[in-house]
Amino acid sequence: MATSSGSDIFVAKLAAAGSAKVYSTYLGGVRSESGTGIAVDENGNTYLTGFTSSLDFPMANAFQPTKDDLFSNDAFVTKINPAGSALVYSTYLGGEATDEGRNIVVKGESAYIVGLTNSIDFPVSNPYRLPPNTFINDAFITKLNASGSALDFSTCLGGSGSDQRNGIAVAADGAVFVTGFTSSLDFPTVTALQATLSGSSDAFITKLNSAGNALLYSTYLGGTSSDEGHSVVADDFGGAYVTGVTRSANFPLADAFQSTVRGSDGFVVAFRV
Repeated sequence: MATSSGSDIFVAKLAAAGSAKVYSTYLGGVRSESGTGIAVDENGNTYLTGFTSSLDFPMANAFQPTKDDLFSNDAFVTKINPAGSALVYSTYLGGEATDEGRNIVVKGESAYIVGLTNSIDFPVSNPYRLPPNTFINDAFITKLNASGSALDFSTCLGGSGSDQRNGIAVAADGAVFVTGFTSSLDFPTVTALQATLSGSSDAFITKLNSAGNALLYSTYLGGTSSDEGHSVVADDFGGAYVTGVTRSANFPLADAFQSTVRGSDGFVVAFRV
């Protein structure tokens, strides 16, 4: 239970009819934590990510059992059994500065996490990009093995400005899609639909290979105002669907249901192979 010094996460599972709880539990330490992403595998295990400032966040079979920094947030990844009664694993994920998990997906029993870091020592493994060498926000993409005890891969993604991450999806072949938004003029682009930053911040959509160490494509997506990617899903054919918010009158459109922006509007974009 949360104390007066912070807030705890809660995790609840409802019965199929929504009329009863299967389980409901707190998750946290003596400081504050926030849960930002949740996923469930085919066996009913629940996977969570978010961030915590607690030095005593509950750990089990952890890749990183101790918090690197006494004061800043670390990301965490936690797997709870189908009954909600025990941790299969739970681990910190972070370095000496601020690290936040933002979303999580599961393929098989492997967890894929996207978040932000400004730690120069964020844990990486066979990365496409090393952590930032200054305290700026980079996106991170991390794949944990089934037991939560090791990184299958972990990489940063970004440029010299601020890069925020929001959504992640995994294709059938293991390729990883991420979306978010960036103010970096040098955000990495490959076979890009839009190769340059158009506004104060643009959405981005990036597809990494299954090893997490190369970009299959990466593009800005936006107009002359601000644009943000919020969520992404993968289809069965290697394509992706991205949604977010735009304030740009010249946001790139094709076969549009609504062809003019009316304020701060949502967008949906399909990327096909």
